[in-house]
Amino acid sequence: MSKQNKGSFHRFMMGKGFYVALAVCLAGAGTAAWVTVNSTIDKIESPLSPTPPVAQKEDSGMENPGSPLSAPEKKEPAALGESIASVGEKKEDVKKPSSSEKKPSDKKPSGDSSKKPQPSSNSSSSAKEFSASVQPSEQQKQPAKSQTSSFALPLDTKVMAPFSGDKLVENTTLKDWRTHNGIDLKASKGDSVKSANEGKITGISFDPLWGTTVEVSSGDLVMTYCGLSEKVNVKMNDTIRAGEIIGTVGEIPCELALEPHLHFTVKEKGVFIDPLSLLS
Repeated sequence: MSKQNKGSFHRFMMGKGFYVALAVCLAGAGTAAWVTVNSTIDKIESPLSPTPPVAQKEDSGMENPGSPLSAPEKKEPAALGESIASVGEKKEDVKKPSSSEKKPSDKKPSGDSSKKPQPSSNSSSSAKEFSASVQPSEQQKQPAKSQTSSFALPLDTKVMAPFSGDKLVENTTLKDWRTHNGIDLKASKGDSVKSANEGKITGISFDPLWGTTVEVSSGDLVMTYCGLSEKVNVKMNDTIRAGEIIGTVGEIPCELALEPHLHFTVKEKGVFIDPLSLLS
């Protein structure tokens, strides 16, 4: 290079040329860095992307490049195929059981398969307790003895006056109308009066209208024998059996106009009922 050229170059570098050269160098360095980074990113993303690049789809000329049914078959890049193969190998590794895992045995259990497993002692005992609680007791199986199973009229005679209930009947002795809450059994003075049912003596008294009365309670039933003689064969709180003699027939002050008889009433839960309804 001649001295004149060297001088021109020197002046160029000392002026604007220096900045131009610096700009060119920076541009080249930036371009090289961008190319390096872009190629590195492509290498990183290409193994992870299962689909071909968009540029290849656009080159295929398909109207709907995103449709998996209409896209033509393409050979994938070698790097992509290798990455997919590696992923497939990893999946197979996960699905395959290790040699240490035991496979379920196809062999049937030994012994007779028709035999049912025997329950443990605890289950059998609990089953017994359950069945015992379900099955009724002997008392539940057998019906309770009826209070009227042995009921019978206190005199083996005919009924002179029936039970009237709510209907008013004339009392010929008192000359009025009233309900007849019992039955009148024809009798003679001194005839024995039997207990119509088993029970307990809960009352012995003399009533101005009904004479000497004896009350016998049997469960929900209260039986009253009216018109007895003064002397009776029972005492308070005695337990009496059905058919046992209570006393004898006497007089009934409010029914003296009638023939001698026994006035017999029965209450069930505090309500007068017809004694004949208890006969079986």
